[in-house]
Amino acid sequence: MTTLFILIFISFITCFDAEKHFKNERLSYRKNVIDFKFAWCQMRMHRYEWKNLIGHCLTQVSWDAKPLDKKLQTRASKSYVKQLDIKPAGFFSKIYIQSVSVKNENKTIGGDSWRVDIRGPSNMAATVYDKNNGVYEAVFLPEEPGLYRAEITLDYSLCKGFKDPPVDWFMRGCRHGSFQPHGSLGNRTHDFLQGRLGGEQITFTVPSSSTIIAKEINAFKKVSQTACKEKCNLLVDGYGSWIGEQWRPYQTGRCFTASLGRSGHQQGRGILWVYGDSLNRYFYESLLKRPLCWQVFRACYHTMLWVYVLTQSAKEEMNLMFGRKPINIPRILYELQNVVTRSDMDQDSALILNAGVHLLKSASFYNYQKVINGFISVLKRYYRGTVIWKSTTAIHDQRELYSGCFRRFHSDQRIQLFNAYANWAMCKAGFLVLDVYPVSSSYPKGTLDGVHFNELVFYPAAEAVERFFQT
Repeated sequence: MTTLFILIFISFITCFDAEKHFKNERLSYRKNVIDFKFAWCQMRMHRYEWKNLIGHCLTQVSWDAKPLDKKLQTRASKSYVKQLDIKPAGFFSKIYIQSVSVKNENKTIGGDSWRVDIRGPSNMAATVYDKNNGVYEAVFLPEEPGLYRAEITLDYSLCKGFKDPPVDWFMRGCRHGSFQPHGSLGNRTHDFLQGRLGGEQITFTVPSSSTIIAKEINAFKKVSQTACKEKCNLLVDGYGSWIGEQWRPYQTGRCFTASLGRSGHQQGRGILWVYGDSLNRYFYESLLKRPLCWQVFRACYHTMLWVYVLTQSAKEEMNLMFGRKPINIPRILYELQNVVTRSDMDQDSALILNAGVHLLKSASFYNYQKVINGFISVLKRYYRGTVIWKSTTAIHDQRELYSGCFRRFHSDQRIQLFNAYANWAMCKAGFLVLDVYPVSSSYPKGTLDGVHFNELVFYPAAEAVERFFQT
């Protein structure tokens, strides 16, 4: 009798523990799903939230703003990972970074620019949020299980990544406001830190997850644009990871084109005009190899600009003798107007527009806002075709080949800020958006020269444009 009682008791305890374990697993699963939905929406909305991006650094944007105490500058080698929150594959994981000052004290203020690259079975750039208390939250979404490492770099401290050029900076350069000679910034030449996080290499293992989880997550992704209240016509959202040289988006391009509906474009009619800097020129050269430029549209054309449309040889455009003038925003807008008012730029035409790299080097954020607002006014008033805004790409490590005095203000932090404002404004205007920043920032091989990428990085964007106009 005693033996039977013991067996029954053990069986009861075992069943109770199993039920408790199952209940805990379900609670953990539900929590992960809720966290996923929040992080997914937060990541997607981050691309438009320029006010949150600049945050308390707004008072430090001016070149002549009273600098913060140098003793508060972050020392990357002493900073450390405060917490690792690694979830199963398909869920968002997080790394919390604690900034440490040059006085070896944990910081309690924000303003640092940490860059976090995740390397492993898949490669991606984490989205880093400044918590404004000395802690930075790096959020990323590995969809492949396995061993990963985090490469954590401090680009700038004390809000210096967002700095505008001096007021007369444009006038000191060539006609496009760049190529200022060395020494133009005096002794303020050490803002860019590029310091690696201290301590041992950060490695972690991402465990596998069940197919049931994948089904629920994928179902949410399909309705996430509505669930996240993201009011933007995206052709490409750019979020995903690289597996070797293959881009794997978190959402397929077909999801986006389906949500946009049919373009209504009549095949073989109209002009596709690619307007912008060298990033758009390389994109244009890639498009020329596709049916987009001889079957979908009648032809593709391109206008090359730095700040203004290029009309002279590179040597003359770079000559400082032709500078000495402030930025002429009406001229920038008039040059765009000249293109969109051509007789062949009718309702069957399309415009892929970008303006970033050279304005980043030479213009203030305020003037960039005026340019973007002006573009929208011109396009709304004069253009009957389809407008596609293309964001500016990341620059990764800003290799020495590309760094220098006149490129001081082409920082990844200003790229994100300028992109966020342009994405927000263009979406609000109802234009289509190709957000190529995330896909470029995640590419593990980085740039070819500090600015430009292998053209394969933007094949997904080219395919999305072609697919949209084929419907």
